[in-house]
Amino acid sequence: MKNIKNSLLVFWIFFKVSPSTFGGGYVMIPKIHEEIVKKHKLIKEEEIKDIISLSQSIPGAIAINTALFTGQKINGLVGAILAVSGINIPTFTIVLILGHFYSMFSNNSVVASAIHAVSITIVAMILYAAFILLKHSMIDIYFVGILLAGFIMLFFVHPIYVLLTGASIGFVRSLYR
Repeated sequence: MKNIKNSLLVFWIFFKVSPSTFGGGYVMIPKIHEEIVKKHKLIKEEEIKDIISLSQSIPGAIAINTALFTGQKINGLVGAILAVSGINIPTFTIVLILGHFYSMFSNNSVVASAIHAVSITIVAMILYAAFILLKHSMIDIYFVGILLAGFIMLFFVHPIYVLLTGASIGFVRSLYR
């Protein structure tokens, strides 16, 4: 019974986080962290870091991947289905409604200015999410080296190669610990 109750709670958390954050999954990370780990203590700090890392490393939207893995961690398949439903239902509904009105107002200069301002704010929210993840990371010379190398590589090679390189370095490092 507790797992079903927690699954419904996760549905509700993702249901209310989803429409209240603009800018995609990275913007949702701090709110998901606050609700799932700090407020409701459904999973541990280390587990959410692993979930977020995995969610951004595999294909698909980070918000949906995070909901899926969080729900699965809490209550298996039922938890995963409820969490993914919770994150998708509000945004699907909002996109349908906004899509209808966008064609009517897309040439309006006030609407264009508002959208531009929101996009700038989203950059700040993504940086904040990165700061939250960074704050809970183990920072040493190894970390700084991978961070800088990965950042530089992103300008020259496809992100999948950056991920594979980072995973390979981590794997090799684990062999020599």
